[in-house]
Amino acid sequence: GDSQVYEFGEGELHGLSGIQFIHTSSIVMHNQKTDNGVHLDIFSCKYYDERIVMEFIKDTLEPNNKKTLSYTLYR
Repeated sequence: GDSQVYEFGEGELHGLSGIQFIHTSSIVMHNQKTDNGVHLDIFSCKYYDERIVMEFIKDTLEPNNKKTLSYTLYR
């Protein structure tokens, strides 16, 4: 299905939350605009190679010292 993204909060708690349901479970993202951080939860009942996921995240989000990236990978 379509991704669902919602803007929430105000001030220091202003940001985005999103969810993408996938065939085997979901990917959830949270972002606070004040710290420019991205927090990901990736859950799948099917095996996946964590190295490939991490490379995709690094290549796509390009985290650096101006951004924070935290993630949780579940299998």
